[in-house]
Formats: sequence, C-alpha cells, structure tokens
Amino acid sequence: LIDALATIHGTGNYQAPDHESNWEALTHYQGHGTYIVPYYQSGGFLGPGDSPTSRRLRRGNHNVAEYLGPVDFRQVKQVTDILMTKANDQANKVIKKHLATSLKSTHSDTEGFSFYNFSTARQRLLRLTGAAGKAFELDKQPLASQDDGEDLLVDVSLPAYGRGAIVPTKQKASSPADSVSAGADFLENGLLRIEFDPQSGTICKMVDKSNGNELLVDNSHAFYFPQSEQQVCLNSTVQLNGPLRGRIAFEIELTDGKGSICRLTTRVSLDAGQPVATFETDIMQTPDVAGNQWNNHLGVRFELAEVTAEISTSHFNVLEPFHHRQIYSSYLLLAGDTLFLNTGNEFYTRDDGALSNILIMENEAARHFQYAVGLPETNPVMQSRKWSQPCFIEAISEIEPQTCHSLIHFDSNDVELLSCRFHEGTLLLRIANTSASKVKTDLQTFGAINSASITTLANSLLETLTV
Repeated sequence: LIDALATIHGTGNYQAPDHESNWEALTHYQGHGTYIVPYYQSGGFLGPGDSPTSRRLRRGNHNVAEYLGPVDFRQVKQVTDILMTKANDQANKVIKKHLATSLKSTHSDTEGFSFYNFSTARQRLLRLTGAAGKAFELDKQPLASQDDGEDLLVDVSLPAYGRGAIVPTKQKASSPADSVSAGADFLENGLLRIEFDPQSGTICKMVDKSNGNELLVDNSHAFYFPQSEQQVCLNSTVQLNGPLRGRIAFEIELTDGKGSICRLTTRVSLDAGQPVATFETDIMQTPDVAGNQWNNHLGVRFELAEVTAEISTSHFNVLEPFHHRQIYSSYLLLAGDTLFLNTGNEFYTRDDGALSNILIMENEAARHFQYAVGLPETNPVMQSRKWSQPCFIEAISEIEPQTCHSLIHFDSNDVELLSCRFHEGTLLLRIANTSASKVKTDLQTFGAINSASITTLANSLLETLTV
C-alpha cells in the first residue's frame, strides 16, 4: 500500500518483483494448498474434522489425508518461516524509506516523528525514541505522554491504515480520561484490576471492574514443564506507574528437582483505557522437551474463574466453538468472557478450568513471546488485529506538520484490509468481513477513484460499485 501510494504520487517506483515474492510468502503463510483447501474439502473451517458439515456428511480428519496424501507439515513451516522473514524485511525497508522521505520538507527545521498505522482506527501508545521530557502534538492537539527511561510514550488516536506527523509543542496536554496505577502486587486501570503473588509471580486474580466478576483466579500465569515444581519469583520491579502505562517485571525460575531448570523474565503491562493486559516473556533457559507436544512442552497456565466456559477458536477471520482438549487458535481464543490474544503461540490445552498456552515444544529455541489476556470487545477478531498489527514510526529531522489521514478507511468496524497489490494503475485490495453476518460498508481512499469493482481472487468480475 505504501509503495503504491509513492508510485501514484510520483515519488517512487513500484517494486513489482519484491511484491510478487512477498505475495508468494503470504499465500504460504495463510495456508493456501496446505490448510484452507484440504480443510474446505473435508467439510469446513471449524477445525480438524469437527464441523456441522463434516458431521452431517460423516466426513472427518481422514478426508484431509485422502485429499492431500501423507504430508509432513514441518517442512512447509520451515519454508514459510524463511519466506515470511524475507518478506517482512523487504516490507520494513519500503515503509522505513517512505516514512523518512514522504513528510520531509526543506522549508522546515522541525524535528519530529512520522508514523504509518497498519490497522483500522485505534487508540494506542506510541514510543518516541530518545524523546523523554518533551511534549508533542498531532493535528495541533497536544498528546498525553509519559516517560519510559529515555523514551516517551504518547497516547495517539491513529487513523485507519493511515499516516501523520507528530511534532513538538509548547502546549500542555489535558489529563487522560483513564489512568493506570501500579504497585508491587497489582496493576489497575478503569476496566481491569490484576493482583499478583510477589513470591511466585503468578496472578492471584483478574477482575472486570464494571461488574466485579473475576476472569482469572489464583495461580494463573503459572509456567510449567514436565514434572516441574511451583515457580519462584527471584525478583520483581515496578518499572512504570502510570498515568498511561503501568508495568511490573518478574524474574522467575522453576525446576523439577532433578537438575532441569527454566529461567525467564516476564513483563506485565496495562495501558490506560485498554481492556487487556499484555505479557512480554523472554525465556532465557529451558530444559529439553521431546515427544508428544500436547503433554511435553514448556507452557503457561491460566485458571479460569468460569470453569465451564465455552471455548471459541479462531481460524483467520472467524470465531467458532471448539469442544476438545487440544486446541489450535491463531491470533485469539475466547473462553467465556475472557479473551486470550497471541502472536504465534497458537496451541493450547484445556483441562476443566485450566487453559494452558504452549510456548516451547521439541526442537524449538528459548525466545521472546507476546500475548495478552482481558475483556473481549464487540468484535474480538478486530480487537485482536488492533492489538497485534504494527504502527511504524520514524524520527525525521525536517518534518512538515500535516493533518493525519487514512489511506484506506471502511465505515464498518467489522471489515479489515488483508493485503494490497498495485497493477497498471489499479489498486487491488483484499478485504474480509470478520462478523457473523453480511455487512454493508463504504470504502474511502487517499485519492480520487475513477471506477471500482468487486472481483474474485482470480480477477473475475462480480460487481461494479458506485463511486
């Protein structure tokens, strides 16, 4: 989208070969041919052989093997990881270059930051590197801020798939509508209160403040591996105490009494006005795990207050009930009134009121994980996108203050932009409806539109649209 914009405005040339290879990586990542087609053939998208269609037609998991033949999906994943890493690197370079030049002006000596939000409209804290102690504005409106070390966190209302310039100001921002407080054993904003056990680093309870209902109960966010004992918190630190973000860091160790040891650091943060707490966990040392991944792994367990909560799992842009112990759910999982978000750690197990998120399996390295838990919004799928999708930001020495604006905007909150291509002056947008019913929406773009139509992925015309 950014490359197409530069081409249309005459400030760049569309890098078609790069985008062709990126498109190939994306189709691998989304599972075309390895996931979507065989599961459609076997009865639907409700999980491995478990959908109303597959049950009615007496079709099941074996139909996938019949359709594809025997497949080792590990090789598919290895290729996909390589392709996606390369694609991400290429995309980041294009965006970084665009942000460094698109809002730059030789007539300005203002130092600021340009940003590009790849998501629907959302409220989010942005990190301005090296800007602690300074004040900034967007569209002539001062931004609420909070120092984080040498950096500055600013509370920004980001336009849908849009860009803008954040520039210094002498104005003082008004106090935020909501604020966060943090202590040695709690985090709290206007929506959630989370209490911790300082001795173990586990969560004692997570409470929905609107009604007092508990989402999680004692011994939640507890790490484990086969035969491991109760974790011990070696040290905890309140790193941030509001008003925009509260953050507590825990250094944790767990052993099995036989010499195996796991060491990790987990940082729990809660932002003003946000309905979920975010966990950033760095695994530094972990024992080897081997064999059945559903039993032998390093994971983190949450104790649900609603023991009989129904699980709904995600398959790209839909949420559907799932009633089995072994769970795969990309991006998000809904357990009754509790929302779980993930970025790659997509496997879970359910044992009565315990929901466990698998982090490290056989032959996987100790690494960084990011996930979140809290309250679901009206559309949890779109909520997960707003939480995980990136906002790129770049420091600019000669920035031109401009009104921030959307490049692509839908007036329905249920529609998302999946991907974009540009070909012979035509912008091709792949979009998805994330609701359970049909939606009607207007689409606005950054420039004038001559004509518009809906096509299949194979470019067959379905409908001509009114402009």
